[in-house]
Amino acid sequence: MKDLTLVKRNISLLIFQFLIPVIQISLFCLCIGRNAEHISMALYNGEAVHGFPTENLSLQLLNKINPQQIDITSFNDFNKAMDLVKQGQYWSVIAIQDNFTQAVKNKFALVLVYIEF
Repeated sequence: MKDLTLVKRNISLLIFQFLIPVIQISLFCLCIGRNAEHISMALYNGEAVHGFPTENLSLQLLNKINPQQIDITSFNDFNKAMDLVKQGQYWSVIAIQDNFTQAVKNKFALVLVYIEF
C-alpha cells in the first residue's frame, strides 16, 4: 500500500523508469545495428590441391560467401594465416581441413541412417 501511494504521488518517476530502457535500446540499435561490410578474413583451405580448389564441398561453401561483406585472402599455410590474424591484419581465419567434404558426407549419411531407423 505504501509503494502504491509513492507511485501515485510520483508519476514522473514511473514514466522515467519505463522510458529510459526504451530510449537506451533505440539508441543502441541506431548506432550499432548496421550491417558489417568488407571484413578482411584469412582463408586456409586444406582441400585445395597446390592452391587450386577442387570440386569439393568447401568450394561450394566459399562461393556462398558475400564478397561485399567478407574480403577473403587465401593462404597455403595455416600458421602464416594465424600469425597475420595475431598481428591484426585480418579479423579471423577460416580454416577448412583436408577431410571437410568426407566429414560432411559422413555426417549426412549418419543423419539419413538415423531417420530411416
